Amino acid sequence: MDGFPDSFSAAQNSILEQVATGAPLASTLEQIVRLIELQAAGMRCSIVLVDVRQALVTQVVAPTLPREYAQALVGLRIGPNAGSCGAAASLGRRIVVADIASHPNWAAYRHLALPHGLCACWSTPIFAADREVVGTFAMYYAEVREPLPHELRWVDAATHLASIAILRERAERALRRSEARARQLARLFSVSSAVNEAIVRMREPQSIYDFACRIAVEQGLAELAWIGLCPSRQGCIEPVARHGSDADYVDSIALDVSDAGMHLGPAARALHSRQPTVCQDLAADPNFDSQARARRSELRSCAVFPLAIGGEGFGVFALYAQVSNYFQAEEMQVLTSIAADISFAVDLANTQLERQRLAVQLERSQRLQSLGTLAGGIAHDFNNILAAVAGNADLALLELGPSACARSHLAEIQKASRRGSELVRQILTFGRREPPRHAIIDPRAVVEEALQLLRPMLSHTVTLQTRFADTLPRLAADTTQLHQIVMNLGSNANHAIGDGGGIVEVTLDGCMVDPPTVARLPDLTVGHYVRLGVSDNGCGMDTATLKQAFDPFFTTKEPSKGTGLGLSVVHGIVMGHGGAIDVRSAPGEGTSFTLYFPAAPSEPAAASGNVRALPGEAAARALYVDDDEALVSLAQHALEAAGCRVTGYTDPLDALAHFSLHSAQFDVVVTDLSMPTLPGPEFAKQLRAIRPDIPIIMISGYLRPEDHEMAQRLRIDKLVYKPNTVAEFAALLCAEIHRLTPASAAAV
Repeated sequence: MDGFPDSFSAAQNSILEQVATGAPLASTLEQIVRLIELQAAGMRCSIVLVDVRQALVTQVVAPTLPREYAQALVGLRIGPNAGSCGAAASLGRRIVVADIASHPNWAAYRHLALPHGLCACWSTPIFAADREVVGTFAMYYAEVREPLPHELRWVDAATHLASIAILRERAERALRRSEARARQLARLFSVSSAVNEAIVRMREPQSIYDFACRIAVEQGLAELAWIGLCPSRQGCIEPVARHGSDADYVDSIALDVSDAGMHLGPAARALHSRQPTVCQDLAADPNFDSQARARRSELRSCAVFPLAIGGEGFGVFALYAQVSNYFQAEEMQVLTSIAADISFAVDLANTQLERQRLAVQLERSQRLQSLGTLAGGIAHDFNNILAAVAGNADLALLELGPSACARSHLAEIQKASRRGSELVRQILTFGRREPPRHAIIDPRAVVEEALQLLRPMLSHTVTLQTRFADTLPRLAADTTQLHQIVMNLGSNANHAIGDGGGIVEVTLDGCMVDPPTVARLPDLTVGHYVRLGVSDNGCGMDTATLKQAFDPFFTTKEPSKGTGLGLSVVHGIVMGHGGAIDVRSAPGEGTSFTLYFPAAPSEPAAASGNVRALPGEAAARALYVDDDEALVSLAQHALEAAGCRVTGYTDPLDALAHFSLHSAQFDVVVTDLSMPTLPGPEFAKQLRAIRPDIPIIMISGYLRPEDHEMAQRLRIDKLVYKPNTVAEFAALLCAEIHRLTPASAAAV
């Protein structure tokens, strides 16, 4: 450099080499200061680094100035009147103060300089390439004086060297930050990719939550991560997953988003706005409610991301860092994407779980349908067989004397036939193939009647207790199905108690179902119900058994003691009546079934009338048609014993031929529904084509809803389910024949 001795140039080159090799900035700046100080005796120099944006002195390099003075400069604000260095940095031009004691710029600072013998100070700004001031170079003298021209050239050389060193250090620092940022971004995108690939393969929402929190912490995205759920966006956010150095922090914070004092916090804001929320300085955010706890956990910033499905928020993904201003734009972008991936994966997992649930429900429905189809296939023929067996046993009993030995055997045949018929009815009810026959009934009378049948079935060590309300609402129900419920639940209770003895309690009362009960039992609606309870103090059920209690064919009984249909039948009956079942049980604590049936409107129960016997002088004339010869014979005996005159056929074509010739001889036609050569509906059509006014009664051991629709369409006068006994059969048919035929029917 012109005008400088060779030693100065050599020292300058040495400093530039140090800058090029990346020597520490403080060391390089100190060498610059000492180089200038070597040029004249009694001169002291300093390099002051500043932050012009914050208007502060950040660092002072002054190896020969008093330590106390140099330290006092750090943190001082710069300004147009702030001494020599502060004014030079603020104004961007050289400031020469020849007399510190009298210059106004030093009024607030001369007490720092004068005690150390500093009388004059000249300061020149150090510029970056964009003319931003990065610092100042100052010369101090112990006497009052102005700078000489060659001294100013020294200053210019010093500021040039200092600028090169400072800018090189800043460039290296920016490069390091950029490299660190690049590594951070690479880690962010790597984590985002890992989360995306992993969670879409997961099938359980809880696994997704746990994985997302764990990988966010392990990959350095956060010090602490947690996920909380609040599907209604009201009430509390419940943490369901957390990972990090201080996971207990999550348990210590209150997350009631409906609390007026908390709805401005980051979690509540993210949940309600469905937008990411960031808090870069927890200690300074007045809306952050857990500042003290966060400070103890050394957490300085946080970002919260909403979890949403279909635009509806259901939770939050929260991350915390131990430094302020951690969550920058790139982090927020990638973490927002991760939160969206979590939401998508949870939605997918829930969809798959729902599909699995629907698949199980479909399988169960198909089993029910298959069973219903099977039941429909066997019910007709099986009921005909049972009716023939039971009916002939009834007739045989009528012909035997009271002391005949065969009576006990025939009684067993009757019992077995009734059990078989009841089994068919249970299967039909279970498969929903037989519609219930609802009537307004007194539930107490029906339950008491069922209990009379139940008592003999209970073990002698079991006590049956009842507790009925004094007044009860009426009930629109199928009496037979209500019997089935009491019998099935009572039988199960008896089995649960076993041989050790215990109590079965049956309760009956009316109740008002309120909204909390509807929330617990969604099959109900608010209103009045009849409540039937059956409880025992037997062995009870564990959770796994309780979940399968109503599944078809599921049973804990030995193969010879249970079919697994009992509770399935009960469930089907209750659902068919528009009710619901509440079950409570625990191992060793017994089981309690509470059944809810909608109460009927207040009206008296239908009174049961006695069947009127047909007057002998006007006995009805019936054409009876059934493809089962045994049933035709049975019906002829039963109806003739009741006073009817019966012509029976097993082939509907033969019956039709006879009717076409003698239609006026019959008051009523009784026909089976299902016959191979000519089905009952077609037979009825052809009968009506011959004689439109002929009353027709159609009977079957298996009636479907579509059969009732057919009967209405063809104007069948009565569709009758075949009863279990001859007496019932005869009484039912006689009653219908009497109703349908004129009282003055002439005898043939």
